Amino acid sequence: RTGEAETGARELLEILTRLRGPDNEEALNLKHLIAALMMEQGRPEEAESLIRSVVALQGRARGAEDPATLNARNTLGNVWFELGRIEEAEKSHREVLAIRVRFAGEDSLDAAYSMNGLASVLRWQGDYAGAEALLRKIVAFRVRVLGADHPETLGAQANLALTLSESGSQEEAATLAEQVWAA
Repeated sequence: RTGEAETGARELLEILTRLRGPDNEEALNLKHLIAALMMEQGRPEEAESLIRSVVALQGRARGAEDPATLNARNTLGNVWFELGRIEEAEKSHREVLAIRVRFAGEDSLDAAYSMNGLASVLRWQGDYAGAEALLRKIVAFRVRVLGADHPETLGAQANLALTLSESGSQEEAATLAEQVWAA
């Protein structure tokens, strides 16, 4: 269904572009959505150019530290990760996380999203301790704010279980995975 969603978003983008121009806030949000939908369909190469343009335009219009610009930069980090450009992905996630922590602290949903992207990069690099530390923060925050049975909490717990398994902590990984499946 992501293909259908992308088609609908592109149709709406065309209408908005005709009515308000190509760089209005709604158009930039739709372009970001389209890039995310491309990622879900396994098309990171196509998503990269689109999300790069969103980052540039939002950065000029709203500033480099605006939440919408940071969201786009986070998505760009995810794109680079999917493309195997790990150093660029790590740098992007670290920069965005630092800004988000400076403005909102570690206990914010936006910081948790950035931590999750960075944790994925660290796990891929074999830095299981670094990934585990971030994922434990994310899980604790999401349990406290969203609840133990929230899908985002369960997703974070599943990521933590995977990281623990890959690092050799099989018993804790199995226990956590059982908790996720039971929810």
